[in-house]
Amino acid sequence: RDRYQRRVRGQVSWLMDEILRTNQGCEDWILGENPQTIVDNALKLLDPVILHRKNMIQPAPNGFITLAFYRNKLCHAFAIEGFIACSVASLSVEKPDGVTKDEVIDGAKFISNLLAIEFVYKPNPDTENDFDAYIDSMSQRGMFILTEEERYKVARSSAQQDVFQYLCSLFWPFIESYWICCLVLYSLKPDGIPISSLLQRTQWLAETLYSENKMTFHESCSMETLQNAIHLFARWNVITVNNDQVFLGAEYRNEEALRSLLERITKFRKVATGNDTAVNCADFPI
Repeated sequence: RDRYQRRVRGQVSWLMDEILRTNQGCEDWILGENPQTIVDNALKLLDPVILHRKNMIQPAPNGFITLAFYRNKLCHAFAIEGFIACSVASLSVEKPDGVTKDEVIDGAKFISNLLAIEFVYKPNPDTENDFDAYIDSMSQRGMFILTEEERYKVARSSAQQDVFQYLCSLFWPFIESYWICCLVLYSLKPDGIPISSLLQRTQWLAETLYSENKMTFHESCSMETLQNAIHLFARWNVITVNNDQVFLGAEYRNEEALRSLLERITKFRKVATGNDTAVNCADFPI
């Protein structure tokens, strides 16, 4: 037990340093705090939702949503870096020899716009210079390798891989929630559906896909995030809401337009182990 607590203490120390580096206004409660005290207090608070195994701690089956709630408090500090990491992770699947800065920025901007309701962060992500500066900073810290062809690849060192995966893991659950919400929009009928029924339908499908290992993150089933996804799609005119009834927007009554949006979101989600990415809403009686 002492062994894994030392490991957790080391990870907490690293995370505290990273939060300070981001300069997101969290200094008051971090400076002067003892990592061991933080770990001890947190393990007591989280005891109902974690399991203690030999040399490790893991979430209890009922603990994912609660742990995600606390984790999400940190997301704003790493938002732009996380959007960039998710963009690189996705694009690198199709382009293992590296991706251009323009491609990285295009993907990061899409993710930023997709999750605009979820986070408030200090820089203005609508300006390309912000993304450009963050990519340069991440490269200087050794996270990316810039090839002779001026393409970016994730560094191979285990330490940098761990940081990269951590950044992606903060935002992949949100992307998956928006993906499942977009998938359910295929089931909308011309006469619409009550918004409450749409949310229930979406959460049911999310729970079903997670139980079948076709979704990676249980926290992606969170009703709060699914509600935000509905609001975002209304803002984008993918859907319209009238008297609590939800309808597809005029442009998205064309199945090709809806499919294009779904494919764009799918591109940036982490695919569950054993999952066929071509999950079809028609496969489920919704």
